[in-house]
Amino acid sequence: MGPGVEVEQDVRKTTDKLSRARRARWARYRHPVEIPTRCKVEVMAGTVPHGRTERRSSGELESEVLAALWATERPLTPVEIQTEIGGTLAYNTVHTILKRLYDKGLVLREVDGRRGAYRPAKNAAELTAQAMHEALDRGPDPIAALQQFVTGLSSEEERALRALLGGGPA
Repeated sequence: MGPGVEVEQDVRKTTDKLSRARRARWARYRHPVEIPTRCKVEVMAGTVPHGRTERRSSGELESEVLAALWATERPLTPVEIQTEIGGTLAYNTVHTILKRLYDKGLVLREVDGRRGAYRPAKNAAELTAQAMHEALDRGPDPIAALQQFVTGLSSEEERALRALLGGGPA
């Protein structure tokens, strides 16, 4: 064997040792730690161990932000929204949610210098009506979907719908 082959083998051995060490180090994170059954672990509702909150879905966070905006008459800054929804989310998270809502056309941004304040583009009723129209447009038979929808209405909702359509008292 020549000197080049020996060097290549030494490099390969060193690389293998590093790879094994890395795999061993990362193996700790891939496998859950078992908690002995004798330990009593109390977990608050909605939290996971170490006091962290459960991960919420993107849609749930967007709904919380929209609800905070609908609850006021004026535009809110990301810091104000963060406070309104409980202050548990990081500022960057709130800002990301607002950017996504802005990209979807659900909020409008009003710029005041470097600060931006947000307000909803539509109220809750308008947004719900839009979602209902989109759902009807997606289905193959919108009339059948409406029939199914109407059969699930409460008596109060049915009276209101009849009044809106002009077919009875409110």
